[in-house]
Amino acid sequence: MGKIATDISVAQAESLIHRAGKPFPTVSLPLSEAVGRVLREPIKADRPLPPFDRVTMDGVALSFATWKRGCREFKLEGVQRAGMPALRRRSPIGCIEVMTGAVTPVGCDCVVPVEQIETRDGWVRIRSANLQRGDSIHPAGSDAKKGTVLLPVGKVLDGPAVAVAASVGKSSVRVGEIPRFAIVSTGDELVEVHERPKLYQIRRSNPHALAASLRMHGLNVVMMAHVTDDRDRQEKVLGDVLACADTVLITGGVSKGRYDFIPETLARLGVKPVFHRVRQRPGRPMWFGVGRKGQLVFGLPGNPASCMVCLHRYLMPSKEIELAQPVARGGLTLFQPVRNGAPVAINTSGDFADLAKSDGFVEIPPGTGHIRHARYWSWQ
Repeated sequence: MGKIATDISVAQAESLIHRAGKPFPTVSLPLSEAVGRVLREPIKADRPLPPFDRVTMDGVALSFATWKRGCREFKLEGVQRAGMPALRRRSPIGCIEVMTGAVTPVGCDCVVPVEQIETRDGWVRIRSANLQRGDSIHPAGSDAKKGTVLLPVGKVLDGPAVAVAASVGKSSVRVGEIPRFAIVSTGDELVEVHERPKLYQIRRSNPHALAASLRMHGLNVVMMAHVTDDRDRQEKVLGDVLACADTVLITGGVSKGRYDFIPETLARLGVKPVFHRVRQRPGRPMWFGVGRKGQLVFGLPGNPASCMVCLHRYLMPSKEIELAQPVARGGLTLFQPVRNGAPVAINTSGDFADLAKSDGFVEIPPGTGHIRHARYWSWQ
């Protein structure tokens, strides 16, 4: 890895993390078990979509040319239900009752919604004065031709993506194996959630927040542990963690304090440091390294806001949004909590009560002036 990089930019940190990452094995899973996984194969249309001229409204199908010639009463010749082979219009003034999702009857090129017709004694009167050829018909192949890539490699299988895969007959899919995450909190001041803290203690919140975020993204948390600020104990716990996880998230112990032993402990365990300290706020003390077996090891700051921001910024997907108001740039990259695009003020990076009022955060790059559009990471 070479010499450790220090006091680097956010872009440099992102690049170094991506460079250190490695693809996980590919597995084939039933579609129902692949939700949240990343596709390792393109999903293609096995036939045109839709595969037939599909009716999109309940009503009657008829010949537009006949209606255009002035005919307003049509003889009902049958009922075309969804899931039936196509019926055929028999006479120029014939029409066929159709249901949403049905194939368009042969000889019909226009569907009149049920709200625009009157039916009596086997005849249908058209009340609409404005019809067009193709009304309420979804043409075959208009969404995609056979062989079109509908889902590319790298797509996360969310609900709509699963629907697409199912629609083209993919009962099983090739996806990436889910990395195994371990979370380790550090600090003498931390007690368990169910315990009553003394005046100088606080309950452990970071590991539960990290685990919740990972699980909401379909990621696998295989171990959660806590260790005090003791070198020997840290070496034992972190050694066990590195043996069972692909990615390790450590909170606290990576700053410049007298008892911040995590970087040196990881070095004794053969974890090669990649960078330490990033020009960002919050989260400047962030540390990153790579284990002997290629494990990615993140040393996250102990303050709750810093911890959560670093996890989402470097491990979760983002999108571009428009801010509700311009936000000023400064000397460091700023991770600004927002709600509906508007800034949410937090007291310090330890203020998780106000952080909970936000729906995510945006990245404000360093510089001068103000920006109105920014990359956004949701907590969800």
